[in-house]
Amino acid sequence: MYVRGLEPLRDLLTADDIDYGPKNPVVFCHGLLGFDTVTVGPSIASLQVTHWRGIKEAFEANGVEVLMTRVPATSTPIDRAKVLCKKISEVYPGRSVHLIGHSMGGIDCRYLTTHLTDRPFKVLSITTISSPHRGSSFADHFLSTIGRERMPSVLSLLDLLPNGGGDGKAFEFLTVENMKKFNEQTPDVPGVKYFSWGATYEPGLIDTWKWSHSVVLEKEGPNDGLVSLKSARWGTYLGTLEGVNHLDLIGWVNTARYKWAEIMGREVKFKPVTFYLGIADHLARVVEGQGQEEGAGASGETRTEGETSERRAPSGARSEETSGEREEREEIRKEGERAEMADSLGKGAEFVREGSEPVERGAEEGHRSRHGS
Repeated sequence: MYVRGLEPLRDLLTADDIDYGPKNPVVFCHGLLGFDTVTVGPSIASLQVTHWRGIKEAFEANGVEVLMTRVPATSTPIDRAKVLCKKISEVYPGRSVHLIGHSMGGIDCRYLTTHLTDRPFKVLSITTISSPHRGSSFADHFLSTIGRERMPSVLSLLDLLPNGGGDGKAFEFLTVENMKKFNEQTPDVPGVKYFSWGATYEPGLIDTWKWSHSVVLEKEGPNDGLVSLKSARWGTYLGTLEGVNHLDLIGWVNTARYKWAEIMGREVKFKPVTFYLGIADHLARVVEGQGQEEGAGASGETRTEGETSERRAPSGARSEETSGEREEREEIRKEGERAEMADSLGKGAEFVREGSEPVERGAEEGHRSRHGS
């Protein structure tokens, strides 16, 4: 449901139908201080505010099963993931799901998938949207500026917000050093597809994001006001959204900024719902294999009945790959996934700069896959 007064945003938020929709449910997972839907104001004139503006309605209009979840706003990803797992288990027992996480929600998804393996549902994919996989230097800066001894006072103020709740330990969890430890202890799960997006934003002279953006820019480089491109990369990096801040990514667009662009005759390039419908189309094509020839898998390779997803070596041929061959094959696969994503975005594709660098995995972060799904 839309907040009253946001009617002018409908053209900005909505998009055309998609070619393919996932046959499996899509679960949205919010970030720090996030929520699903809250009611504000007196009971006789209350308003419902949705976290993912217009996105649920667009997915359902395209026949996609969708679940908007709510977890403790300021708790650690460990505690949040447990609540998330319980909710999905209640709604989709025995099903397979796609997880989409914004900001810390993406970290929740990774913890759930790797560590909470005793669950009645299967995770097919995780798509993270500007998630701080390597922490955020602003979390370090925030803790050093506020001071741990003052955190209880800050948290008491946060409890006054409609999306309050949690123990406040998320801030310390998301520091650069603590996320390094998290990554070492949370390897990817074989068989689960991992995708990621990042965003960049240049704040104006008077801008809500100016302080946090400057802190992260100095320490980590280009960012969306909270999370750097470097930190947002995980799995197959699908692209960078330019001129988009951390809240634009969930549909909380600045109406004044977009209205000014309209007055100046500049095209509004980022349309949140177009973007997320593109992700839905991408999951249907790349993960579920829709739109491919009958008998073809998600990788595009035709398989015979009973054949596994791994390519079989011809009889008598060398079956072992060199590390160089594996890297080349992996990069070809990622390029194919990026191309599918660009195609899925359709009319909204021009605002995306394709990710050209593979995500850094491996030795320095202990990012090794192990079975766990």
